[in-house]
Amino acid sequence: MNNEIGSGGLREWIQQPGVVDVGVAAAYLVGIAATATFFTGDVLAAAWSNEGLLFAAFALLSEVLGGPLRAQVSVFGVALGVSLVWAFDTYKRYQTFAPLTLLGAAAYAAGALRPALIGDVTIGTASLGVVAVVAGAQAGGLPLVQRLVGRAKRLRGVPPVSFRRAPTLLFAGVVATVVVGLADLHLGLGTGSPGLTAVNDVPVHGATGLVLALLFYKFTQYDSDVKIVQLGPARSGKTSMIGGLAGDVDREAREGDGDGSLDEIRSRLEDERRFPNLTDEVTYHEFRYMSNRPVFRKRHTISTLDYPGEKLTGQGSEEPLSDRIINYRQRQEPSLFGRLTAAVKRFVPLDEREDSWDEGVRDLEEDAAHEMMALAKLVDAADIVVFTIPLDDFLSRAIERGNTPGYLDSVKLIEPAEADGEFVVRTPDGSADRVHREAGELRYADTGEPYPDPWGELEYLPRTPDGNYYYVARDRSGRDEYKEEYKELIRILNDDRRKSFVWTTTMSDLINEDFLSVYEDASRLADRSGHGGALAEHVERASEAGLFDTTPTEFLRHDRQGRKVHARWIQKEYIENAFPEFDQMLSDTFEAFVYPVWFEIDENRTATETPGIEIKNDTILQGSDLVLDRFENRRLLEQASLTGGDDSVIESGYRVMYAAAQEAMEDARDDAADRSGSARVDGPQVASDPEAGGPTDSDRDGGPDRESGGAAVDVE
Repeated sequence: MNNEIGSGGLREWIQQPGVVDVGVAAAYLVGIAATATFFTGDVLAAAWSNEGLLFAAFALLSEVLGGPLRAQVSVFGVALGVSLVWAFDTYKRYQTFAPLTLLGAAAYAAGALRPALIGDVTIGTASLGVVAVVAGAQAGGLPLVQRLVGRAKRLRGVPPVSFRRAPTLLFAGVVATVVVGLADLHLGLGTGSPGLTAVNDVPVHGATGLVLALLFYKFTQYDSDVKIVQLGPARSGKTSMIGGLAGDVDREAREGDGDGSLDEIRSRLEDERRFPNLTDEVTYHEFRYMSNRPVFRKRHTISTLDYPGEKLTGQGSEEPLSDRIINYRQRQEPSLFGRLTAAVKRFVPLDEREDSWDEGVRDLEEDAAHEMMALAKLVDAADIVVFTIPLDDFLSRAIERGNTPGYLDSVKLIEPAEADGEFVVRTPDGSADRVHREAGELRYADTGEPYPDPWGELEYLPRTPDGNYYYVARDRSGRDEYKEEYKELIRILNDDRRKSFVWTTTMSDLINEDFLSVYEDASRLADRSGHGGALAEHVERASEAGLFDTTPTEFLRHDRQGRKVHARWIQKEYIENAFPEFDQMLSDTFEAFVYPVWFEIDENRTATETPGIEIKNDTILQGSDLVLDRFENRRLLEQASLTGGDDSVIESGYRVMYAAAQEAMEDARDDAADRSGSARVDGPQVASDPEAGGPTDSDRDGGPDRESGGAAVDVE
């Protein structure tokens, strides 16, 4: 079924951020029209008869301009002129309907659009209206007069351009009209009022005025400051990700950056097509950009920091980050009264994190010796904490299927040699070393000297389809260390109800070849008939949503459903294969998906020391758009099935892919057995790393076990 017109595709289309943005804007406009009409008819019209402040002001204006019609035209002309300024504002251009809806509703309710009244307009009155519109536009910030006298070459500068005065003036006018109208009607301030009137209507009128002001305020906002801390182990791609996010912001939407070091990182990625150098100190970064929302565009300021990944789990005598945060909190709230106050703050919207964040930034700038405590302050005060998972720690399944890129660094293939107990270790540079195990240690076979890369028991390593062991050396602490630190940080930080969490998987290019290969197998499986049990239901649900109706590359890069399946595949197939509890960690942070990011590697330039980066579709960091959307609180959401059941469409897509992968592995083992003439072969094994969950009976029977990161699927 086609994604664009099918029922599953329709639901997915409705969930897209742009569609949601337009829908929210339409709802707000309906609310503005309804409340403005009611308030004008029930409050302002009644207050007019009391001859209060509004009446007096209008009478004075009528006397000055020569009649009530001219005064009315002037007032609406100025308001219209201020409203039209929004059309020249980069941020407010598509929100111009808001003030026009407000003015139209008010004019209709006041009777200003009656044909008889419009027919009374003379050339002089019309000219006055034009002058009023120009005056309103000038007051709103548009340099019309300067342009006419030659002092301004253009009405607006280089985008993004904002005329903040125009929304402020209109909002102030709305608030003033609401307050004065309520006072005129209910407090009896006018000369024609009998005193306090319509007391029983005060709650309704007051609530209507408040709702009108709040609805219109939504369209006056410009800025959104998001304070982010990205956490991750050493060499997990944190610096590159920060630079990639800053570089992928539309050039026309960029505004001045807060520091030069971020420009250097971005230039290294964007211009030199190289990765930045390793980070050796905690560094504060800030960049600003205009969001790509179709209606509610804002100027977003992303404040974040970069730091050496070793500081996450502690190194040498240093404490891990979680202990630093606990110590910082204890010093901040040492007394019983302080602890009670902190508990109250969690439920009362008195945000003091701004002060803590600024304090942490100052500490970084003034006292480098205490940068770990400054980092603890910043993590505690951040709006969003980003947990980074480097996928080069989770390649077992891709290795076992033989689907890893050729440029993977620090790879050693260990081939069993002819002599018992000896192995040939082949490295990416083409060299080969003969080693053997002696007294539990690896040594060179010819010299007996210790071999420098001990990998432990070979049985714990993943194996390629041709039977060789596969070892990826990483210059970082073990994955279990940062997993436990993440769990502790979640426990500590989850008591702040205003803080949110994001999970990103860096180096996702290392598994993309495997994902695309399995997707092709899943497409063929979905095209076949005769499936039984749960698999038949998953195939039907995925086919209904059109998950396997496109090309693998389109599915991965541009199809929003495909990108969700990609994220779910990474979570289940690689991460939970090693971290069976990761699903609970994701749930504890109230997130439905991980956010994969990666750089396209230019394999023609990888012969040098630093791999080259290839920019595709004008994007440096692939997946950056979804991460930036998430920073703007536009999350990836589950897509519910239209056919019922507990599983989402995305989950069904994953399960079909898993079934296809298992089927392909079984076929590969059968082929190897046929070639060798034996029922047993030294080929790849499912989940061969005991730390990754180990092989299970369910795995061998054709269905994954939850403990090994899969989902129960009936496979024929």
